[in-house]
Amino acid sequence: PFGGVISGRRVYGRGATDMKGFLAVVLANVPRLKEAAVAAPVHLAFSYDEEVGCRGAPDLVRALMQSVATPALAIVGEPTIMRVVRAHKGKVARRVIVTGRTGHSAMPHRAANALDAGVAIAYGLRGLADAEIARGGDAAFDPPFTTIHVGSLHGGSAVNLVPERAVLEYEIRTMPGRDAGEILARIDRLVARERDRLRAHAPEADIVSEEISAYPGLDMGANDAAIRLMARLADDAEPSTTVAFGTEAGLYAQAGIPTLVCGPGDMARGHKADEWIGLDELAAADAMMARLADLLRRPAEHWMQP
Repeated sequence: PFGGVISGRRVYGRGATDMKGFLAVVLANVPRLKEAAVAAPVHLAFSYDEEVGCRGAPDLVRALMQSVATPALAIVGEPTIMRVVRAHKGKVARRVIVTGRTGHSAMPHRAANALDAGVAIAYGLRGLADAEIARGGDAAFDPPFTTIHVGSLHGGSAVNLVPERAVLEYEIRTMPGRDAGEILARIDRLVARERDRLRAHAPEADIVSEEISAYPGLDMGANDAAIRLMARLADDAEPSTTVAFGTEAGLYAQAGIPTLVCGPGDMARGHKADEWIGLDELAAADAMMARLADLLRRPAEHWMQP
């Protein structure tokens, strides 16, 4: 699955659309950019572990900002079918570890059921999720509200034993402008209540939360000059859009770099067997890079002009 097999008008391989296709196009255009005598430098920034929480990008962004002038534009080449994406949600993922007291199921009053506490927390998260749905948000997003999702809950080893341990994992995907800290504070209070209830049965019981991953959302507004520039480069005549998935773009924007998401391929093909990207899609991205090289031959004051 790693070879990049060409069949018909498609390139098949793991990560072909998300997002090795874009990386291949960018690297193939390095000679073109070098020959273009550009008026400003182009920096290629490659991170790692984006899929498991954007772990590499924070250090990369810090190093970039310490070593170069603030870039005029950052293009994150996630697969958007070459649409210009101006906004996406942020994300926080956490793990909750519940430790109770085990015992025989015939005498549960002498134990502290960790799984019961985990279920109660999951139920509380469902209530907070419903509150976010009622709160609403921006119809440009699908779904148009902040989501809270319990992804896993594990506990117990046998039906005749009171579970001593339970582990729950959840994530929050916040709308731009929604304070994740406020939601997390509510969850912390929910966890504290369950901890107190559990300790009433077993003083040694505990519930702890740990962060799995987090990244900020992206919101470049609707009329930013960077959006108009990116639309020209991508040959995208449609209004800028939003996506449901997350990217590293918010980290660049947070550092003060105007940042947009635009790249070849369709995320619907990612993370599955027989992932592919079309040769025509790679050609469209190559054309974007050619337009970028041509634009950068001009002085910077002309970049934002039609």
